[in-house]
Amino acid sequence: SPSAVSNYENGLSFPKEDVMLRLFDCLETEPNVLFRDSYREGGRSLSASEQALLRQYRGLSLKGRETVRSVVDALCAYRDEVEETGPEKQEPRVIPLYRNPAAAGYASPVFGEDFDFETHPACRELVALKEKWDGYDNGRIRVEASVHGEYTSDYRLWDALSEFAINEKVGMHVHLSETKAEHEQCLERNGLTPAQVLDCHHVFDTRAIAAHCVWVTPEDMRLLAKRGVTAVHCPVSNLKLASGCAPVTEMVKAGMNVALGTDSSASNNNLDLFEEMKAAALMAKVTSGDPKALPVEAVLMMATVCGARAQGREAECGMLKLGMDADLVLLDFTSPHLMPCHNVMSHLVYAASGHDVVMTMVRGQVLYAAGKYPTIDLDSVVRELSGYVMPRIFEEARS
Repeated sequence: SPSAVSNYENGLSFPKEDVMLRLFDCLETEPNVLFRDSYREGGRSLSASEQALLRQYRGLSLKGRETVRSVVDALCAYRDEVEETGPEKQEPRVIPLYRNPAAAGYASPVFGEDFDFETHPACRELVALKEKWDGYDNGRIRVEASVHGEYTSDYRLWDALSEFAINEKVGMHVHLSETKAEHEQCLERNGLTPAQVLDCHHVFDTRAIAAHCVWVTPEDMRLLAKRGVTAVHCPVSNLKLASGCAPVTEMVKAGMNVALGTDSSASNNNLDLFEEMKAAALMAKVTSGDPKALPVEAVLMMATVCGARAQGREAECGMLKLGMDADLVLLDFTSPHLMPCHNVMSHLVYAASGHDVVMTMVRGQVLYAAGKYPTIDLDSVVRELSGYVMPRIFEEARS
């Protein structure tokens, strides 16, 4: 099987049988498709009523339709709200001491002075969600912990959530050094980078996914590689928000696993992994000045093998191989824009899109085929959206 993404620079050859595998969207955040552009570019926050209705509806059917059509077989969806570690994890660390979140300069509107993991509604919801759904359908659904980011929370949540993740043997998700301002303001507050601060509080002592990593330093990369943290590269969102260009090649050389994500449809605006593959390849070339940077073989690994590794599923999926899950997609290469085809892998990265997918299968079950979604009543979803959800959500904004 292919080795880790860290072998990109060694001229890794991509096995022929793995040309089209399982695509992993390792970061898709809410608010969902209902709020494309409405809060990032419109400069407004969601009202309390909008958030309440969104929690009820979630837009999962609509979002699921888009991800299925865009060839995603595994999705990490972020929502707001252990095995004992080995000796290598127990080295001393410098723990920053904070009197309270305000003194530390944190923007932490969610967690007040009386924060308690055992009683906070979002934390109780996490515990209940894990108890009910984690491991459902032979592990198809996994519930994991998440810290939104260093700048939107504080050490009390980091400590409590890290302990929960380690004890419950679940993964961790965090947004990390997405923008220059986020990174630099953390340095000003703490004298440490976001990666270093969160590491002090054991956030990375379990399998972890760090979204974006645009402004991580060489020291951060070495630290994250040592902890086994996966960086999730979201090139389209980073370009749209002018966040910067993640140092993918440098992270790979440091030994990190690097996967792909779409980020939120509110800042992308679609969930097409083919678009992310092309953007990642082009971004690496223009930032390095090297047209050979991040070859198609490496990009396809990021979207398949490395995505499986990020989710801890490398033993069950990520490639077409006997004994692994029957997760696959089929593309129609008879479309004019895909003819002639001189190199299948190059076409997958530079010419194809989610619209070229004619079939998506997960664990042997067809989720999309020839324009039909067997598991989704799309007409009903559209009626509910247009007749109820959107009018209710946007009524307050219009008034």
